[in-house]
Amino acid sequence: MVRQSATVSSSVAVVGIGAALLAASVAHHATEIGRIDRLNGPLLALTLDGVLSLGVTYGGYRLADSRLAPEHRWRVVTWCLLGITVLVGTTGAGILVRQLEGRVVSEPTFQLLLAADAGAVAGLVAGYYNARNRANARQAERATTTLRFVNDLFRHDVRNYVSAIVAHADLVESQTDAESVADSATTIREQADEVTELVENAGAIAETVAEDDDFVRIDLAAVVAESAGRVGEKFDVTVSTDLPEQAPVTANEAVQSVVNNLVENAAEHGAASGRAAAADGDAGRSDAERTDARHIDADDPQVELTVTNRGDSVRLRVADDGPGVADSRKAEIFEPRPESSHGGGLHLTETLVENYGGDVWVEDSDAGGAAFVVELPRHDAG
Repeated sequence: MVRQSATVSSSVAVVGIGAALLAASVAHHATEIGRIDRLNGPLLALTLDGVLSLGVTYGGYRLADSRLAPEHRWRVVTWCLLGITVLVGTTGAGILVRQLEGRVVSEPTFQLLLAADAGAVAGLVAGYYNARNRANARQAERATTTLRFVNDLFRHDVRNYVSAIVAHADLVESQTDAESVADSATTIREQADEVTELVENAGAIAETVAEDDDFVRIDLAAVVAESAGRVGEKFDVTVSTDLPEQAPVTANEAVQSVVNNLVENAAEHGAASGRAAAADGDAGRSDAERTDARHIDADDPQVELTVTNRGDSVRLRVADDGPGVADSRKAEIFEPRPESSHGGGLHLTETLVENYGGDVWVEDSDAGGAAFVVELPRHDAG
């Protein structure tokens, strides 16, 4: 009830301001008609004043239907009064100066009324947009806080579950003589570790996409080296690297997801063994290209990872020897896919890279496959 009363009273206040301005204009110009015995001039002046006054009145009516909170509605009222004060004060000061100089000031009251009407309209519009921007900012802050809370809760619970899985996998591995069972336990533990890493990166990804993170110095060469070793074992491919000692970029922990997505995509398609390609990579290849991939010799699939320091940027090139990406599909390969709610790994990669202030594209590799290139700002540039 209190909230509704505040909403109505703020709207009534603006309507009252408009009505008061209109009444003052009518009274003044009615007097002018009797004094100068002419109708055209005062009516035109009343039209100018009246339209602005009615605009303020209508604005107060619309304010009642807006979704602004009561405190933001009163901010609109304050801006409206402030607009009147500023323009009337400025106009009045100008009139006073001319009078002190002995100059003739024609229609000072009309000038003040017109200034009051214009100030009310300007203040009303400026106040509304100011209040709406503040409301949007508060809503965004609330959403960010909620997202951070849910993310922290999710990470905490998943870490606990994964820890239990790893503990049981270690127990099974240590108390069995069957090689197949031990291998399965090892696989379970490794996959659980990857889940933990993914969850740890989730917060950084969310903050990067929301542009709500302070980027820091990340050694891209170290990230690529770690990913190369893990992917080489996981996909049974030969991963060769050409890395500098250091490649500092301006990013955060989520850059690990960028590298992992591209390297795993290259490993899957570089193998080209005829198995169904992973969902993210399939966005870049047609059915015909996947069919051609089955005929490629996959005895020793190759993935080449190259990191190069280039002045004010660092470039990562991930190349495979798979079937490649048709020229007609290169422009759309990073677009979200309708069948995926999150758009796929390649779309996520593009989103993260662009938020870092970098660029990503695909080209043909020297081995006839695809080469994904990422260029990120160098941290120590300049």
